[in-house]
Amino acid sequence: MSQELRAKLKAARKKLEFTQNEAAKAWGVPLPTLICWENDQRTPAAYSLRMLNEMLDSILMEHSHPARTDAMKKTQTGGTRTQYHGLLREIQPPPCG
Repeated sequence: MSQELRAKLKAARKKLEFTQNEAAKAWGVPLPTLICWENDQRTPAAYSLRMLNEMLDSILMEHSHPARTDAMKKTQTGGTRTQYHGLLREIQPPPCG
């Protein structure tokens, strides 16, 4: 996985204020897989990589507006949690190790 994509993965998770566990559950990815992706121990398959990249771009674009109130952030984060829930559920590689 490219350094740019790993950075986007972490940035998107942090913008949504997700822990790794919350992100894994919301996106339908096993926690060990998400950890491996963030630590460059595994690279998703080409199809999964494309889906992941599109999802992360969408999250980062949605959350890139600097002038938001805290209430708006919470509302939009809640909506995004629902919107992206299970999006990557089909990606189920074995744990790294």
